[in-house]
Amino acid sequence: FRQHAPHKGYLKLLEMLTVLNLDYFVLTSNIDGYFMRAGFDPDRLYEVHGSTDYLQCPSFGRDDACTNKGLWPMVDDGTLESISLEATTNTATDLSQLPR
Repeated sequence: FRQHAPHKGYLKLLEMLTVLNLDYFVLTSNIDGYFMRAGFDPDRLYEVHGSTDYLQCPSFGRDDACTNKGLWPMVDDGTLESISLEATTNTATDLSQLPR
């Protein structure tokens, strides 16, 4: 998903909302991040199943194991700063490298 741009339907929808000056909120089950990349306001967007744009700490909520709400942004090459992900499963092989 990260290598592709949102299709023109996302841009048309945002254009319609903007031109008509409509108050909106987007609730999506999409995990591709296309609404964000199309320019939708992140404060008016809820991605129910999360996004492939973030890595979530598997220990979040237990004994202050994670900071930053347990989420870290991914970078364009599919890594989290210095942490490489296994290509087929998209999982970190050494969780000790995660920032705390």
